[in-house]
Amino acid sequence: SQVVTAKGSQIPVEYKLRRVNEEWSAYDVLIENVSLVGTYRSQFDRIIKAESFANLLRRLREKGQVAEAR
Repeated sequence: SQVVTAKGSQIPVEYKLRRVNEEWSAYDVLIENVSLVGTYRSQFDRIIKAESFANLLRRLREKGQVAEAR
C-alpha cells in the first residue's frame, strides 16, 4: 500500500504479517524499505552496549512504552 502526504507525494508502505491462532497480526512496518523493527533493534542495541539493558527498560518505561512487570 501507499501513504499520500499532504504535498501529494506517495510513500510505499509494506506490512509484515504473522498468523497466530487463526488471527493475523502485523509485526513489522517497512516505510520506503526501512524496517521499523530493524530501526528500533539498532537503537536498542546501542543503548544496551553503551549502558545496560536495565537502562533501556528505564527509558522505555519513562516514555510509557513498556509496562512494569507484575
